[in-house]
Amino acid sequence: MSNPNSSLADERLAQLESYLAADPDNAELLAFAATEALRIVAPQQALRLLNTYGKSGAPTAPLGLLRGVTIYHLSGPGEALGLFTAIAEAFPASEEARTATYMSARCLYELEDFEAAFELLDAFGSRFPNPEAAELFVRAGLKLHRPSAVLETGRAYLQRSDAHPRVLGLLSGVALDEEDSALARQFAEAAGDDGLAKVTWGFLCLEADRTEEAERLFSARLAEDPQDGRACIGSGVCALIQRDYAKAAVQFDTAAHVFQTHLGAWIAAGWMDLVQDRAAAARAKFEVAADLEPGFAEAQGALAVCAILEGDVDGGRRRTEIALRLDRRCLSGALARTLLLTMDGKADAAQALRQRALEAPLNLSGRSIFAFMQKFGWIE
Repeated sequence: MSNPNSSLADERLAQLESYLAADPDNAELLAFAATEALRIVAPQQALRLLNTYGKSGAPTAPLGLLRGVTIYHLSGPGEALGLFTAIAEAFPASEEARTATYMSARCLYELEDFEAAFELLDAFGSRFPNPEAAELFVRAGLKLHRPSAVLETGRAYLQRSDAHPRVLGLLSGVALDEEDSALARQFAEAAGDDGLAKVTWGFLCLEADRTEEAERLFSARLAEDPQDGRACIGSGVCALIQRDYAKAAVQFDTAAHVFQTHLGAWIAAGWMDLVQDRAAAARAKFEVAADLEPGFAEAQGALAVCAILEGDVDGGRRRTEIALRLDRRCLSGALARTLLLTMDGKADAAQALRQRALEAPLNLSGRSIFAFMQKFGWIE
């Protein structure tokens, strides 16, 4: 059965073209018709209109921008980038130039030139031409590992009356990762019911030991987007606190596959496998983390634990030495060393080492792993 809405859209476009045929030099009418073609996802028709009726008269910013957007949809960012750059240079004072600059940055981002994309967007300050540009600025900054620059602009963006909830929700997560809970709360409050802000609120609830409330927030977000990796991690932490290791394993595993390069998610997923006596599955995940970052001490230490548990004591010993050489405070390395000392009959030394590891600060707040585990009854 044909789509009646599609038929009406085609009829409307045909009517607009008949008007163009009668008035071929009407640039505004051409721009309207080409925009309508793009709106109904007909970029080929948009290009045909621009090629047929856009030849006479001086070039205009709206028509140049429309041609760039059309080529972007038809041929991709590589072909469109030059067109957007030309519009921004030819009509620097126009609103179309601002949009063209954003589209240039978008092309560069998709071409993985994150530095150039960030520079273009950073020039806007906090006066982005649209929410998409603001979001792209944040994502480009994170690709370049520049959270401080992102948050500096984010603070100014927060003051705008037209600040978009999704951008604010994204910024709340950046602030949280930078351990600025107060700023994260400001962004999340301004973001309202945004899904990304729900995840931030969930982690803030975890910080305040409100696990059930945190789980409700993470669940609400996952109902909106089951592939939200941060929400999966948060839900996994809640399950871990509640000793639901099977659920924690599923959530951390999902997060690891969503993010692909998130070292912590792979390590957490591996430990959940290990807790459930799935050493081979755990080792596979630890190996992914080690391949992503060979110098990541926790991955090497976790692989040492797996080797020891699987009977490869010599291999475990080598991995332990590597882990502790990379980071003498490596917790998984300390656990592997404890296992080795216990096997060597040095129980007292093993207990002392275990205690030092447990009392090491877990984060900047000074809470130790021992205190965290003791609170939830994992140790007496």
